Amino acid sequence: MQFDVKIIGFDLDGTLYPPSKEIDRVIQKHIANRAGAILGMTAEEAYGQFKRFYQNGAVSGSTALEAMGIPRKHDLVQEALENADVAKVLNPAPTVASLLKRLSQKYTLDLITGSSTAQAIKKLGALDLSIFFSNIIGADSGSKSSGEAFTIWKGLYPNIQNEQFLYIGDRISTDYEPIKDAGMRSILVYVEEINPEVDALQLPDLFAIEEFLL
Repeated sequence: MQFDVKIIGFDLDGTLYPPSKEIDRVIQKHIANRAGAILGMTAEEAYGQFKRFYQNGAVSGSTALEAMGIPRKHDLVQEALENADVAKVLNPAPTVASLLKRLSQKYTLDLITGSSTAQAIKKLGALDLSIFFSNIIGADSGSKSSGEAFTIWKGLYPNIQNEQFLYIGDRISTDYEPIKDAGMRSILVYVEEINPEVDALQLPDLFAIEEFLL
């Protein structure tokens, strides 16, 4: 499969940097603060409960929160992924920078993220990836899930056809479904098991996009 595109948009969280134990701790503490407020307990008490139910990853974060009495409609896990201050534990990513540099010589690169613009800028700075993106569309500009962020993205390029946009992310709900609804295409990365119902290229990691785009 080849892509005849001019504009590539990237997701940030879970796409341009991988998970780590340090990131997990920052995210878990953010979740604990929010969970504590909902449950009427201190952040320390909520953090202790969360770790007990989470069992070092034996169950999902959402499952642990449900066991604490917080329903999935409070998507604290995704909120934490996008808004926790993980920039303080991120390090420069030279291999990702090398990939983006080569892509930027062929395409215009933008960032469309569920993080706030301020958080996205901090994370890109910590990763040393800021220079590669022409535009940043954060959650404070428009929601990815609703498709608003992608409508804003298309609006930046009124003379570019839908098929000339490509979005690269890691989540079906935010990086594939709204893109498809907008008439554009996406690639999903860090896919552990191919979903036959998803009409998009599904790859094991970010660097596998080289075969199709470079």
